[in-house]
Amino acid sequence: AVSLESKRLAKGVDGGKGAGAMLEELDIANLTVSKVEDAALLIESIFKLCQFQRDGIEMLSPNKRYWQACLTTVHIACFNPSSVGAILWDHHPTVKSLLLSLIMGVSCFPPIPGLAPHPGVPEGIDIEGTQQMLAAADARAIEAAKRIAAAMPISDQEKMVLLVQLDNAILMDPSSPARRPPQEVYDRLKSVEAESNLGNVLRMSRSPDLLLEAIRLHGPDSSKCVGWLTPILERYPATVDALPELTISQMLLADIKHQVTTELSSVLPQSSSNRSSGAEARKRQKNELNRMVARLARPLAKGEAGCNAPLELFASL
Repeated sequence: AVSLESKRLAKGVDGGKGAGAMLEELDIANLTVSKVEDAALLIESIFKLCQFQRDGIEMLSPNKRYWQACLTTVHIACFNPSSVGAILWDHHPTVKSLLLSLIMGVSCFPPIPGLAPHPGVPEGIDIEGTQQMLAAADARAIEAAKRIAAAMPISDQEKMVLLVQLDNAILMDPSSPARRPPQEVYDRLKSVEAESNLGNVLRMSRSPDLLLEAIRLHGPDSSKCVGWLTPILERYPATVDALPELTISQMLLADIKHQVTTELSSVLPQSSSNRSSGAEARKRQKNELNRMVARLARPLAKGEAGCNAPLELFASL
């Protein structure tokens, strides 16, 4: 079924149907991709569908189509993390940044500040420099494509439309360094997340364990994850069962520090409504703490390595 879907996408534009319409027709929720080779073919077909379908300029994609392809593959990856998700995570940096945004519940680029640059980026080039490098490569490709388009044996009207489309095109190289998504892409992600809880679907994946991978990307100090993990645990308490012991310990430590601050501020007069909301917040925090402590107290499964770091962390208090 996946192979047939890939072939249908590959033939779509040639058959006169627009790329956007083809992607919208995909039954993503019921598209099961179990084989890695099928996943690779499907991803390739989606991005190829969004390229210009004319000889000599097929290396470019209209801006809107490119981001539609990214969002489509993100959506498919959520339901097929071990095949489509694994390939996108390892080989498509731009889509990986969108997956990270969903996992972390953030809408910024890069989703992890200070994240190590793409291997293909020259040493010393930061995020802004990388975006400038990508824009310069786009500009060179667009100028070359415009020269080719100007010589095409098509009507003046078709030529004018094509040249306008090329003005806002993107060089089609999914494996290039991550591009900064426009705000409308984040808005669409938020909308889909609100409807389908895709971020939680990704966090529940254990093969690969994308939540753990997102935490590891922050480096050895997982306390940097406390800020984005806290609201996630408030909404999805079961997420704690998938967290490393050290991360849970660092979250407990952060909560202890917060409790001290709260106790100090509690001496100030408060209205009855503030006292009520404060009591609800404390009850919620107590439930979260109990769940974290229970997770730390869980006996190690057979073959599971222990972790001394949490004990050392609390011993330092």
